[in-house]
Amino acid sequence: MRFFTFSLFVIAVIFTLGCSAENPICTTNFCAIGEVFPRSELEDAQAFSEVDIDDSVIFATLIGGTTPVPVKTPHPNTVGIDMIVADVANKGEKYLGKTLAVTAQVDLDATAFTDNDSITLVTNNDNVVFYVNSRETPDRVAQYQKGQTYTFNIFIRAIDPPEEFFPEYAIWSNLPTKRVSTTMDALIQDITSGGRTFIDKIVSLRATVKFNAETFFDDDEDYETISLVTNAENVSFFLTHELRHPSILAKYKEGVAYDFTFFIARITPSNDKYLVSAYVVLD
Repeated sequence: MRFFTFSLFVIAVIFTLGCSAENPICTTNFCAIGEVFPRSELEDAQAFSEVDIDDSVIFATLIGGTTPVPVKTPHPNTVGIDMIVADVANKGEKYLGKTLAVTAQVDLDATAFTDNDSITLVTNNDNVVFYVNSRETPDRVAQYQKGQTYTFNIFIRAIDPPEEFFPEYAIWSNLPTKRVSTTMDALIQDITSGGRTFIDKIVSLRATVKFNAETFFDDDEDYETISLVTNAENVSFFLTHELRHPSILAKYKEGVAYDFTFFIARITPSNDKYLVSAYVVLD
């Protein structure tokens, strides 16, 4: 419930940006559009604009205090997009395999892409392109508009270095909907019945390794892969990490059961067979 009343924050917004904003005006933790409310109450994909006002001063004013009051970060994995971009531009992979909350402006919206399944975010760095992709559920990125600012809850699945025909670093991310725990049998039953319950979800389950990383070794590739036992002849499950050195998947041995957490990016059907493509989550 929006429990803050019209306040000095709104007045500050009016003086800063004018009074005709269609979308909420937000600081790090608060938003205003006629009244002030916590930024965490923004609806999914709701556009907003940012203003540089000290949250602690606003909060102290709202409760009638005179001393700035510390405000909790609304998401434990909130990271500035500039930090991610700087790390990648310096050949880092600190955020690979991580789930993060990132506030950023849309650079290119889905209409700029042939399959309408991606957008890019403003990085303020000509050497880094930041993609948010939703190949299986393109409607999830179609709602984001060019030039608008949003808070994205993303999973960074891959970071590609510059190449001859693409001379920039490319950050590839997806939009997980939630985290769930299940069993391999339940997941496979859903897939073979035509279900899409686990698409775009971060899934935790216990599974047995079918083929280890050495089986898929290729010196020309920059990722490592293992496959998991599905107990279904028509379902193949591949789990990938987009970095071979240091290895994440080499520790998993064939025929041994482990607890895995991964993001399911694609389920590809073909002639009554299914290929599951998932990426290791390192949170």
